[in-house]
Amino acid sequence: MAYTLWQAGRCFALFAQGHHFSTTAVTHLRGVAVGMFAASVVGAVSPTVLSVALSWGMPPGLGALVMGVTSQALMLLLFAALVWHIAEVMRQAAALAEENAQFV
Repeated sequence: MAYTLWQAGRCFALFAQGHHFSTTAVTHLRGVAVGMFAASVVGAVSPTVLSVALSWGMPPGLGALVMGVTSQALMLLLFAALVWHIAEVMRQAAALAEENAQFV
């Protein structure tokens, strides 16, 4: 999540400077989506990995395997997909703005 916040800060700094439709802002916005996706996957997989690692040396029948997906991980995954889609729309808008700037 630290990477996500860092990318969001850089993206919003570009927005504050007026670079709304720049490829750099789109790149940072995609970084936000990637960070959220990674945080969602790690949040869903880490309990399983930890349960296996902590019960590794146990006698047979006493080990544990914990699997679960929380609504928080699913919401983060959904939000990452939405941000990625917004970044794609902004990439197309940036290409269009760049093309229009050549006419003026």
